[in-house]
Amino acid sequence: MSLDLLLRDRMVADWTVEQDLPGRARRLVQKADGIAVTIVNGAVAIENGEATGDFAGQVLKGRLAV
Repeated sequence: MSLDLLLRDRMVADWTVEQDLPGRARRLVQKADGIAVTIVNGAVAIENGEATGDFAGQVLKGRLAV
């Protein structure tokens, strides 16, 4: 069994509205500000915006990529 977890500070949010889609359609964009740690398969992969070098996940290719 594996676990992926993302810890985020809800008080830090950088929401913007971009109009860069065809026909100047709008989309809501949220930057990665406020993300404290990213845990992949139980290993800390990113902490305080810096990679730790412990990349426990894998890239999904072919039929597995949805």
